[in-house]
Amino acid sequence: MLSNINRPARARTNAAMAQAMLAECRFCAHDCAVNRLAGPGGRCHAGAETRYFCSQVEVTDELDLIPTYAIAFSGCDLRCAFCITGAESWNARAGEFFDTSNVAAKAIAAALRRFAVPSALPAISASKSSRFFLSARRTGRAPPRKLAS
Repeated sequence: MLSNINRPARARTNAAMAQAMLAECRFCAHDCAVNRLAGPGGRCHAGAETRYFCSQVEVTDELDLIPTYAIAFSGCDLRCAFCITGAESWNARAGEFFDTSNVAAKAIAAALRRFAVPSALPAISASKSSRFFLSARRTGRAPPRKLAS
């Protein structure tokens, strides 16, 4: 059952596992096993730090995913024909360092500005942690309400 999961502990465990996996990186299709903890290497030239060059609210044709806060990470070198970010995503040093608290704050601010989630405000203001997960879904049945400034 989802309520029995200790999410912060699970997140810490997953983050530690992902960090350890950088010593023998197999995150992409190149499967090069380079040690990214030793510095930039492999075909992607990405180091141990995560970088992103774009983050924004997107509204797509996939109704179950509206709204989506999309984050475009730097350093992809796969050159997929269907890629929507293209050359902007190829530079592993592009953009800024991925700080989860900063990106979460941007996502929440963007969601509140664009889609007005008043029912989430009491939970956000009562949170003792600056790190939390917010998921909002708008069904389209009722028009969005604008928050008072």
